[in-house]
Amino acid sequence: MKNRILIVDDEQNIRDVLKGFLEGKNYDVREASNASAVLEIIDGMRKGGWFPDLVLLDVLLPDMDGLALLQKLKMLSPGINVIVITGHGNVGQSVEAMRYGAFDYILKPFNVDEIVARIDKALETGKLKKKVDRLIGRMAEDWGASYIIGPNEFMKEIYGKIDRIARSGSTTVFIQGETGTGKEAIARRIHFLSDRRDGGFVAVNATALTPELMESELFGHEEGAFTGAVKSKEGLFEVASGGTLFLDEIGDMTLPIQSKILRVLQEKCIRRVGGTETIDVDIRLITATNKNLEEAVKEGYFRQDLYYRLNVVPLVIPPLRDRIDDIECFLRFFIDNFNREFGKSVKNIAPKALVACEEYLWPGNIRELRNLIERTMLLECDGDTLTLENLRNSSRKFLDIGISPSDVRPISVRGRRLGASIPLEQIEREHIEGVLRISNGNKNRAARILGIDRSTLYNKLKKYN
Repeated sequence: MKNRILIVDDEQNIRDVLKGFLEGKNYDVREASNASAVLEIIDGMRKGGWFPDLVLLDVLLPDMDGLALLQKLKMLSPGINVIVITGHGNVGQSVEAMRYGAFDYILKPFNVDEIVARIDKALETGKLKKKVDRLIGRMAEDWGASYIIGPNEFMKEIYGKIDRIARSGSTTVFIQGETGTGKEAIARRIHFLSDRRDGGFVAVNATALTPELMESELFGHEEGAFTGAVKSKEGLFEVASGGTLFLDEIGDMTLPIQSKILRVLQEKCIRRVGGTETIDVDIRLITATNKNLEEAVKEGYFRQDLYYRLNVVPLVIPPLRDRIDDIECFLRFFIDNFNREFGKSVKNIAPKALVACEEYLWPGNIRELRNLIERTMLLECDGDTLTLENLRNSSRKFLDIGISPSDVRPISVRGRRLGASIPLEQIEREHIEGVLRISNGNKNRAARILGIDRSTLYNKLKKYN
């Protein structure tokens, strides 16, 4: 497909020269003498019409200032490439055009060979940017697909919030959830869906570093600041500037580090260890923890002022045991992944294997499920079906899981004799309580034993408080 170029100049002879030369170079060329014609072409793009890969734009137009048109084009199509054409006496305009998003500028009088070279460079850069955007989009999808799947209604609400949060490039986000629930995946999803996706995503786990190393890692240090500081080093706040910094397990950070982080949020600048100068940083901060920070604040382990600064947009991620309707989706996703990685051809999940996975409480959440499927697929599963026996061979935790409703003994109503004057609702309530006890609180298993669906069970739980 030919590259499309739009020439915008009010001088007919310049348009004719450029069009003839560029068409000779096998470009698809159109021309416009004023801003109104340009905007008509751009509007036609929205209806499936011709849209330029590059605009050659003169700054002197009869109906609108060229720089104003440049800004309007960038608003309508931020990715559009524009090369501004201006006179020798208007170098200041050229600099201003670059500030408004022009790719390049050319001074009149110009050499057509030079214009072609600039055009080729602009088009190649545009192709590379589109390729990077596609790769970034795939990365966002990959990170989303690992943990952001399934029909669970509560999680669907969270996914909707993620999309809205991403539109704000600076709002601080606080993610709370047990280990293995996918907090980092959600943080990456927010980053890759935001305008900061071209910047870096930097993740650091507070439990992986000592307090001394944590300070140096986050804020950097100057040469000679401490023993072993043989040269200056950028901190992660600097590295992430323009992008997103994800601080995992922030509840484990010391009070002095918390104080420094609070200062960064307030002043948007950092000072390296051993340094005297302040360095501006532009980041979105996303933090996560598996702890109850409200309790930590009451007990004096976490700063109250920092907690309020972090908790602007809170996201609470439920454990996998409360997302039973998502388990089959995760199973199939991980099976597909490891089929490709290990050259296997597992296509089915045996019903008993699925029941066992739904009954297990998953203390390690999605991470534990992924590790189990990886181990099972690699060592135990050689057929086309993942079986309960495969899971039991892979993990002893599944040896006592898989009780069917027919295996459960009838539950008495607290020893009362048949025919006693007992309200039916009380019998139902006590029966549900008993089933929940033998199911270790597993609502999916309890619903199966009771012969009702999960939504009916949840309604009864709400009814009986």
